[in-house]
Amino acid sequence: MNGKDYHNLTSYDRRRMTGHALDWGHRPDLYKRYPNAKSIPLPAEGVTAGERSLWDIVLDSSVIPAAPRKMTLDGLASLLGLSYGITAAVRHPQETFNYRSAPSAGALYPCEIYVAAYAIDGLDPGLYYFSVVDFALKQIRGADFAGFGGQNSEKGLSLSLFITGIPYRSAWKYRARAYRYVLLDSGHLLGNLALVLKAQKLISEITYDLDAAATGLLLGVDNCREAGVARLDAGSPDGWQKDAFVGSGEIPALTGEMIAASRVSDRETGYPEIEQMLAAGLPGKPLAEAVRPPPPVISAPGKWQPGGRANWPIATDPLTRTLVSRRSSRNFIPLEIPRDSFKNLLALLSAAITGSLSMGPPVARHLSVGFVAGAIEGVAPGFYLLDPQARQYALVSPGQLGAPMAAACLNQDWLKNAGVHFLFMPNPGYLDETCGPRGYRYAMIQAGFLGQVVYLGATALGLGSCGIGAIYDDEAQTLLGLGNGSVLGYLMAAGIVKKTK
Repeated sequence: MNGKDYHNLTSYDRRRMTGHALDWGHRPDLYKRYPNAKSIPLPAEGVTAGERSLWDIVLDSSVIPAAPRKMTLDGLASLLGLSYGITAAVRHPQETFNYRSAPSAGALYPCEIYVAAYAIDGLDPGLYYFSVVDFALKQIRGADFAGFGGQNSEKGLSLSLFITGIPYRSAWKYRARAYRYVLLDSGHLLGNLALVLKAQKLISEITYDLDAAATGLLLGVDNCREAGVARLDAGSPDGWQKDAFVGSGEIPALTGEMIAASRVSDRETGYPEIEQMLAAGLPGKPLAEAVRPPPPVISAPGKWQPGGRANWPIATDPLTRTLVSRRSSRNFIPLEIPRDSFKNLLALLSAAITGSLSMGPPVARHLSVGFVAGAIEGVAPGFYLLDPQARQYALVSPGQLGAPMAAACLNQDWLKNAGVHFLFMPNPGYLDETCGPRGYRYAMIQAGFLGQVVYLGATALGLGSCGIGAIYDDEAQTLLGLGNGSVLGYLMAAGIVKKTK
């Protein structure tokens, strides 16, 4: 199955939507269990990304620090804790529910992190699972890992982070559509990881082309239940070699107990659509240098206007505080976003798209980006396209589109009061032609990554934000006038929210 077929088969449609009762008796466990694995507690004190703000980090073009930087166990604790750690607990009569620094559709957290440690001060080389609930590392491999780990450290890598997805966690609620949410949530997580690594003055590089079978064997996961989504390599700038990762080669299989940890419910429902997309697990078709450019998302926008750069910095909270305090907000009120706040959001998003952060393949090949202005000081309501390279935007169609966009997002009426809807628009057919079935993965992960940048930017500016992946695709396509096969893959709402005590 390719991305276009999957997207079409799993689209929301008013005419064929049916009720879906959640099977609470078989709700998925949000944490994997390794009861017999060696556990290494991570230092919880001093978890920090430093004192610099989100804007300082994203716009900083100086990568190489004055002195060589090494990853330490404290630094790893900060990286994992700030990127995917628990930031809030809500107590219910039956249980306590934990929220994390990365958002997740339905708070189902389908992603997992595995740490391949090559050269980390205070941690032996090996392969570890990050246990969020314990804030600890569970050792998966030790001595049998050291071979290729040593080769990677010689090439300047300190560690590789393998991101996997457990589709059933999301499918429990979203059924066949769950693969979309796994990819978006992976992008949220990767956005956090890339930001914290940059704050730590380390180089990082993301690849989405994992060999599913080899990755599953290395990590000791059940490939039918858990699949590799991306790998993030990181190291010190003074010894960094691009594309340095050396694969594992021959490596022994892990025990049945390790593999069984991928099962998160006593009764799991499989969906052929997800299984077929996961079956495209071999590295995808590489991006050619001379492929045709993406077709335009609309025929011709209006006059381009400079996005500008406001009076900087207007948001000075340290990234640490921004990551820990980020929440999804839906209590928008119809007040204008200040002009400077909006321009700072645009500049932040543009910088992320054009290479300030490691995002893997070029975003422009996979996504068009725009926004629906509802209540923004100095910006007329309407649908705009964003040109991040030139830091400019152009009006496509004028008018108040908040209410019809809310209707196209499964009638979520609260959306109409958001000041702006940022839109991430892939073209599944084009992606299939140029990248193979993996192109859809690239686009949706990058949409989640950029959505996380908006989440954090809005938080730092004192705005509310919330991501929406539940969309009546045909209605959104018609409302926006999208052409040439483009679709609305992800929407990020931001705006003024009602303050709660």
